[in-house]
Formats: sequence, structure tokens, C-alpha cells
Amino acid sequence: MRKTVEIKRCLVCSTAHMTIEDNATLGLIANCTTEKYNWIMEYEYGFVIDLWGYRYIVLRLKALGLSKEFRKFVYSMILKHDLNMIQFDADGDTIDEMPTYYW
Repeated sequence: MRKTVEIKRCLVCSTAHMTIEDNATLGLIANCTTEKYNWIMEYEYGFVIDLWGYRYIVLRLKALGLSKEFRKFVYSMILKHDLNMIQFDADGDTIDEMPTYYW
């Protein structure tokens, strides 16, 4: 039987697209050890959010206390690029016409 390769679409963008409060919230969530939050991962330069297989992702982000601006950004990028993951990287590029926050 032939195995198939799973490929996910990931947008890499700057952490400037989140507020400092969103950064702090994601940091707290990413350090939780329960499976409930294993779709948000922190690394040295930012975060990776795995959107794969989750319905109502914007409502999940809202329930976690993330800002409306952050949720709108994520939703806009999902619609525009048909994403499975978003990587927020301190060295990532900013996306034109999307709000940025320099903290």
C-alpha cells in the first residue's frame, strides 16, 4: 500500500501582527501541558498556531481571551490563503494593509 504525504499550508508572518497582550496570552496557553491546548506552540522566536481540523477557530481564540484584532487577522489570513497553520515569528515579514503593533 502506498503512503500519502500530508502537506499543510503555513503562513509565516511577523509577531508585530499581535498585541503585547496577545503575545502574553499565547505564552501562557502554549505552556499548558494539557492536550486541550496542544494546537498552540511556542518557540524561541514566536508561536505556531495549528488550525488543522478545528472548527470555529475564531470562537476558540475568543474563548482563550485573544483580542478581536488578532482574531480578525487570523480569520482574514485563513480566508485569503486557505491556511492550516500560522507561524508568528519575530523576524517574519509584516503583511501590507494589516494592522501592526510595535511593542
